[in-house]
Amino acid sequence: MSKLEELKKNGCCVLEQVLPSDLTTKCISLANTALDNLSDEHREKNKSQGSMVHLADYPEFVDLIASQNLMKALDDHFDFTDIKFSSGYLISKPPMSPPLFWHQDWWGWEHDSSYTDFLHQIFVMVYLTDTSRENGCLKYLSGSHRKKHKFHESKNAHSEELARVDNPNDPLFHDDKDEIDVPTRLGDIVVGDARVLHAANKNNSDNKRSLITLWYHPHYNQMTDEM
Repeated sequence: MSKLEELKKNGCCVLEQVLPSDLTTKCISLANTALDNLSDEHREKNKSQGSMVHLADYPEFVDLIASQNLMKALDDHFDFTDIKFSSGYLISKPPMSPPLFWHQDWWGWEHDSSYTDFLHQIFVMVYLTDTSRENGCLKYLSGSHRKKHKFHESKNAHSEELARVDNPNDPLFHDDKDEIDVPTRLGDIVVGDARVLHAANKNNSDNKRSLITLWYHPHYNQMTDEM
């Protein structure tokens, strides 16, 4: 199965060893600077995510956003016709921190085209360390970008209460029998459909687990005027 077929069928795939070491080293340094600037209030407000740092506050990340290695990898594996960057965040789970709640990130459900094969938006996740279930790797529900799941019925997704982990027993923090872990190595990227349900495991390690999520529209020239 090609990476394009995997993305369309499952909603998520991994491209191995895409980014060069000098770029990942620069991103790690920038990320550490950004995280050092966070307030305790920010951390408490985003306990589930760990942090939500908008990349617009650190324009030096442009070297990652427009990386030739990244663009070539996406071009080699997918049939993207007109890729446009949308936004990005630095998300960093501290040591011994809770899981990230189940959610999907698509915002266009009121438009009929959201229920078709057309891929409106993707996330590209760049982890700044090796990841595993132990330190909070990504997990997702295969095919959930195209079929209904009980998590879609929750009214809490993306709420401030979930971000603060006011109720750690909320079902959106629970493991799911069909979840798939996505362990990665430094230099890999994870590509996913914005509609796919995903979460992250607890970080049970003694080190932070940081990632940069980049959002792109892969077929911008084919999107409707409304979108």
